[in-house]
Amino acid sequence: MKQERRRQQWVAEKSKVSRGTISQLAIDDGRLPAYKNAIKVIKVLREIDPSIRADQFWDI
Repeated sequence: MKQERRRQQWVAEKSKVSRGTISQLAIDDGRLPAYKNAIKVIKVLREIDPSIRADQFWDI
């Protein structure tokens, strides 16, 4: 649990998307981020895996 929170915090800090939004996106599979937030989050996640696509997470 602590590790997941640290990962969420890292994504929030790097993407400049609020920790609350990141947490909600992690908890609720049906929640769609605002387009600008989706772009920010995917950009950060691509630092870990360049092949990550937004459609792997959301119906965008």
